[in-house]
Amino acid sequence: MPLPAEVNLKILGAHNRENAGFAGAALCVLGVQKAAIHKGLESFEPVAGRLEHIRTVRGIQIYNDNNATTPDATIAALRALGTNIVLICGGTDKGLDMSKLVAEIPRYCKGLVLLRETGTTRIQKSKGKMQKYNSKLKIAEHDTVKECVQKAMQIAEKGDIVLFSPAFASFGKWFKNEYDRGVQFVEIVKNL
Repeated sequence: MPLPAEVNLKILGAHNRENAGFAGAALCVLGVQKAAIHKGLESFEPVAGRLEHIRTVRGIQIYNDNNATTPDATIAALRALGTNIVLICGGTDKGLDMSKLVAEIPRYCKGLVLLRETGTTRIQKSKGKMQKYNSKLKIAEHDTVKECVQKAMQIAEKGDIVLFSPAFASFGKWFKNEYDRGVQFVEIVKNL
């Protein structure tokens, strides 16, 4: 069930709008009135770590999409937010195909800051290919989330978006799990 255009969701992205439409269709089958469904969907708050707006600093919007541990999830975030994005991604390799993400990054991003880990080298190897399609794409790599945030904020300008959407798992030397990674990111941003 496609949602009518007048249903305003608090969650971003066509993928979330589609999911809300499926939820609405299921509720319709159960006999819930459309007005009640639309009101309920409009009241749904974003979930922590999923395209969560943390704050705006110097006119730069900062989003936490820490739970995006696959390239498809990061692609959905890029498409939801649009252009002028400085993407922070990278992490532990899960052996997933990165080719679609590599193709999308130059379309949406003005900057790419990679968190150095086992999977990150797979993105780094495509640096030339990405810059071929977007010669202005700035690419950096750092060892810690804090360094990545600092670099992203140096690249970003007023009106831009800094998006933390790793596309990889969080296991490795820096984090206990993906939730720890998200908590670290949020704390760093709150202290900017």
